[in-house]
Amino acid sequence: MLVLVVACSQPPLPGQGELAEVHPPQDLQTLDLAVREQLDELWQHLQAIPYEAGNRAELAGAWGALGQWCHVYKYDQSAVTCYENARLLDPTEPRWPYYLGLLAEDGSDLERAAEMYGVAAALAPDEVAPRVRLGDLALLQQDVERASAVYSEILDSHPEDPGALYGIGQVRLMEGNAQAALEPLEALAQSQPKAVQVRYALALAWRQLGDEQHAADQLGRVPSDNFLQVPLTLDDPWEAELQACDRGGRTLCRRGVAASRRGHAVQAAELFGRAVRADPVGAEKRLNYGISLREIGRWQESAEQLEEAVRLAGEGSEMQVRAETQLGLLRIDQGRPRDAVLHLETALAIDPGDVAAHLALGRILHRRGRLDEALAHYGAVRDIDRAYPETRFWYSAVLIVLGRRAEAFEALHEDLRILDDDVKLRLLLIRLLSTAEEAAVRDLARARQLLDGEDLPHDVMFGETAAMVAAGEGRFDKAVAWQRVAVTALVGQRPREAEHRARRRLVLYQQGSPCRQCWEDRETPLDALVSAP
Repeated sequence: MLVLVVACSQPPLPGQGELAEVHPPQDLQTLDLAVREQLDELWQHLQAIPYEAGNRAELAGAWGALGQWCHVYKYDQSAVTCYENARLLDPTEPRWPYYLGLLAEDGSDLERAAEMYGVAAALAPDEVAPRVRLGDLALLQQDVERASAVYSEILDSHPEDPGALYGIGQVRLMEGNAQAALEPLEALAQSQPKAVQVRYALALAWRQLGDEQHAADQLGRVPSDNFLQVPLTLDDPWEAELQACDRGGRTLCRRGVAASRRGHAVQAAELFGRAVRADPVGAEKRLNYGISLREIGRWQESAEQLEEAVRLAGEGSEMQVRAETQLGLLRIDQGRPRDAVLHLETALAIDPGDVAAHLALGRILHRRGRLDEALAHYGAVRDIDRAYPETRFWYSAVLIVLGRRAEAFEALHEDLRILDDDVKLRLLLIRLLSTAEEAAVRDLARARQLLDGEDLPHDVMFGETAAMVAAGEGRFDKAVAWQRVAVTALVGQRPREAEHRARRRLVLYQQGSPCRQCWEDRETPLDALVSAP
């Protein structure tokens, strides 16, 4: 294994100074095996290159690669030394000063960072990354004029560069010219709709323009959970090359999570797979890899990873709960509901408060017609976590199907106090008010008020709800008109059962009979748009 890493002891190459020494990290044995093997490979490669004048570029590349290893795994001073050795051997390569700039900026030495980015930009005038970094530094130092000049020059030749677009947007905001900031920021929002910095910047621009509604709309697109927030992706091949050196399980997992949050499922699976190879006994890495494989449809490999995660997790652990739940979800994907139930019940036996397992079990049992059991799981989620409006809908819908309309009435009122803008919950309440036989529940006047008092989207669910209200009021011509537009929207759509159900309701209204069952078993909310009759 690795011995002390030092610069070659031969005399300096002609025209070069003595190379500096670099020592291995003191915590080397705590690193993942793959990371230690990687360091050994880099060192052996460096040792194998003859220390001769004709090998300067190759030697520089080997020192630079060793610097990248130190840089990625946060041995910053050793990384600086390696990059300086590489620069000494090959002063024409722009990557080494660029990486030195990154390290200097991380260390808050902005003057040194600007110097190194400037060197890299001069050596690679067609490369955008160092120039964007120079603009960012100027902006950080409140030199708005300089930052504007840098970003504008980049955009002249690279009009879609995300770093320059975001930077010029920031410049315009700092100048108080919010109107001019909108164009580059909205272009970025089109290409990277999940990037939270862009949403925040657009919200600020709209606020500066006095449009609080647009500002609120932008902020509403930012996930409240920091874990789900996605940063801006920059066009930086040198940064990408640096990160490609990473074989560390923890860092690869962090990057895999970031890729997954961006919706890059294949990239996430590749990163999680590398994390597993770096740390084969890490249960969480196996779990993440299994989840990512499931997302890209590699179900058999996913099962292998999740089963190994269960084995490594330890009996009764939180990690076992997560792995069992994910195995349950995978079995649902594979069309194996019985196996899914076993895994999900195992998870709940360990942790009765696991929301994901309750949700999945509720859905399985619901589809299999075991409504009382499904209701118990939906109710558990409803009691544990307020973040699942869809489950609250199904809780009340199942109560209605079971004939427990008074309970559904109370549940809907309680849930709408929390989620007053949830359209599906509101429509379900309107249906219940207009069709229930119980005097304590039925309230046609309120149903009409709720239906007319909100600007609700005119979809199939709305159309059928409007028909129920009209029929309850005895206005069967209006009920027939609304029901017909719903039927028309459903013709040829799947599931065909939805069209058949809508036609049965249409016949009721044509015969002058109101609807008495506002929600049926196996009915689902349908959002195909309809036109008002």
